[in-house]
Amino acid sequence: MKEKKARTAPAAEPGGKREKKQKRQKPDTPRAEKRGHRADDDPLAAYDPLNAPAPRKKKKHRKKTDAPAESMSQWRRRFALDRRREDREKEKNADLQRRQEIFRKRIHEADDKKAPLTSRTKGYYPFLAEYPANTDETGCREITPPKKRRRGRAVLLLALAALVFALGFILTRTALLYSREPVAIPEFGGQEKEPYTADLWMRVPDAAFAAGDANAVAAALDRNGAKTAVIPFKDEGGYVYFDVGEFHGMSADKQIPGAAGTVQALHNKGYNTAAYICCFRDTVFAWSEQAAAVQSAAADGDAVWTDNAEESWLNPFSEDARAYLLRLVTAAGEAGFDYIILDAVGFPTDVGVSLPVFPGEADYAGTRNALLRSFVAEAVSAAGDAKTVLAVKTGGLDPAASETLPPYYGNLLGAAAGTLLADARPSLQPKNVTVGEETFQNPASLPFVFMLAVGDALQNALGADNPAVRPALWVEAGGTLSDALDAAALSRVETVVIW
Repeated sequence: MKEKKARTAPAAEPGGKREKKQKRQKPDTPRAEKRGHRADDDPLAAYDPLNAPAPRKKKKHRKKTDAPAESMSQWRRRFALDRRREDREKEKNADLQRRQEIFRKRIHEADDKKAPLTSRTKGYYPFLAEYPANTDETGCREITPPKKRRRGRAVLLLALAALVFALGFILTRTALLYSREPVAIPEFGGQEKEPYTADLWMRVPDAAFAAGDANAVAAALDRNGAKTAVIPFKDEGGYVYFDVGEFHGMSADKQIPGAAGTVQALHNKGYNTAAYICCFRDTVFAWSEQAAAVQSAAADGDAVWTDNAEESWLNPFSEDARAYLLRLVTAAGEAGFDYIILDAVGFPTDVGVSLPVFPGEADYAGTRNALLRSFVAEAVSAAGDAKTVLAVKTGGLDPAASETLPPYYGNLLGAAAGTLLADARPSLQPKNVTVGEETFQNPASLPFVFMLAVGDALQNALGADNPAVRPALWVEAGGTLSDALDAAALSRVETVVIW
């Protein structure tokens, strides 16, 4: 095997590159000696910051230039140019400062109004029409966005509308408050009407009258300012509360002992009394005497007809039915009542399950309206000294009412009754009821307007053709009573019956 020869660095040629590179290499010295310590010194001295020598600063190598040295005249010229440049800068800054002060002064002197605190721009806009009014203290022009301006106008308009509405409401309420006082209304002829005073009638509490307590009845009348007590003589169901003797199966289940004595006691206290009689709507007598009742067409006239409320009616063409009702009117007059209210003088308006049949109609020569008018005339004569009050629905106040529609098949304006009582109770009216020229979809939602329309229609219906007939309004007790009194005052209806 050949032995490998050890490589040796070639000798550096004098003045060659290798010799220069070797000269640039630093000698191998320990790191401690590089820091200024020797190897044989204390080894802890290299780590003691108090004994260690300060580090040497690196020398900054300046770039050597071959430019010749600056002469004194050149230096003076350069120094003069630098001074002149600095003076110009100072003068320019001073002039800019002076112009800004003048500008701000002109802005504040031009207009003292402050622009709204909105978004603003940093620049100046001296060429715009708003300049320099819409600026703040710093001289910056403030810009209100169009959307915010529109919103501000809308808020202002809403505030003005709310203010106008509030003022109108306050003025209206004040006017209504003062209008409730009795005021003499002058006429065109120069005469003045007397202040309005309502004659209030009120239905007596059933419990107090059933107990025969005339004092309790009088106290209830005084609380409402009523002077006439309305007492049920025969109610809507057909029950009779007074002793009138026996008559063909008449019900005596609810007769009140001593009822006539209570009526006399109220007379002694200075109150008037009115007997309420529900005429042809009578379930009790209709089922007791079925021949006198309205019959059902579904059963070929062999069954009693009932309406949607499951109530039965007496047949106006039946002589027994009319005789029974006239007997009750006579008994009420003999009991000492001052007035007798005749309600439900008409034909049923509901269709019911089947059509109603009126036996005996073919034998009657007149119309249905004529039959009702003749019954009212007979009742007036049977009442004796008592005055009759005829209660009518709103449809009976129309002089041009249709002769083919129930309940009156016309109107009862020319009947012989001394007082015409118009039913103005809003909660008991049907939907879409017409009063005069107005139609009410729901009278209970507008009680005052409805009752005022009924009062006006009542006055217009009577007019000058019936000067002897007294108008009266039939209203409800409770929350609508004050509206009813206002409506009666405006329509000049003096009698108000509270039910």
